[in-house]
Amino acid sequence: MNKYHKYGITATIGLIVTIIILCLVIAPIKGRPYTYIFDDGTGGIAMCFFILLWSAIAYYIGYGATKRFDLKKEYYKTQVPLVDEKIFNKLFIDHYISQSARMFSIVFVTAIPWYALGYIREDITEKDLWIMGGFAVLSLICFLIFIIKKNQIEEV
Repeated sequence: MNKYHKYGITATIGLIVTIIILCLVIAPIKGRPYTYIFDDGTGGIAMCFFILLWSAIAYYIGYGATKRFDLKKEYYKTQVPLVDEKIFNKLFIDHYISQSARMFSIVFVTAIPWYALGYIREDITEKDLWIMGGFAVLSLICFLIFIIKKNQIEEV
């Protein structure tokens, strides 16, 4: 079994464990039985289907992200061929974190209008402001990480 499959299986197991933990925590809070997640009006068939679908998606994310990471690392190595391996690994990790932080910054900032369009019907409540503010703060944090990592790469 290669490492891509291992990461795919790890992501799938992580998702399933997260779902189980959420069910174990939320059921007592809502005063419902632990099997309430399967009480969807179809005898649990629809929820089982979605859990299988989410597991397949989690597997693909774990598998694909690892493969994409390795491909980007090989490509980056062709861009910076004369660098020591230790320095190269640090440069690449900084580059990868920088690009990922940039992407997440864009995702979080675009989530603000999508949240407003999708969930705000009449008046903006305090909860809506907290959620949109959270997206703005997450976007700002990711953008700062992008700038810091980008500057660290340029210094080397």
